[in-house]
Parts: sequence; structure tokens; C-alpha cells
Amino acid sequence: LKGGERMPQLNQTTQAQQLAQHEKLDVHEYLSFKNVCATKALALSKLAKDPGLKSLLEDDLRITQNQIQEIGNILSTTIQ
Repeated sequence: LKGGERMPQLNQTTQAQQLAQHEKLDVHEYLSFKNVCATKALALSKLAKDPGLKSLLEDDLRITQNQIQEIGNILSTTIQ
């Protein structure tokens, strides 16, 4: 996903049937990756001196946090 694009929305009532076990594991792996990205963006934004770079990193952090929330919502509706 680029910029402020949102992840495709799945019908939450049928998500459990749509995600196979290996897909759930892939989503967990992706969630871990996004958490690492958010942590790094936060750390780098605090170190950045250039205002443009700092703004870019802060935007990336905000977008990544939104994506983490969306992924968490997907996982919470598929765990039964």
C-alpha cells in the first residue's frame, strides 16, 4: 500500500471463512513487520534534523499505526 491507501475491506461477518490457517499466520507475520516499521519510524523521526524528513517519517508512522489497527481488527474477527 502506498501513501494513505487503506487496506481492502473484507466483509467482517465472513472473514473467518475467508482466512485459512496459513493466511492467518501470514497476517500475523505482516503485523509483526508493520510493528517493526512503526518502531523504526518513531525512532528515526526523533533523530531527524531535516524538517522534510521528520514530516515524512511522522506521516509514515501515522499510516503504519492505522494499518496495524486494521490488521488487528481483521485478526480479532477471525480468531475463534
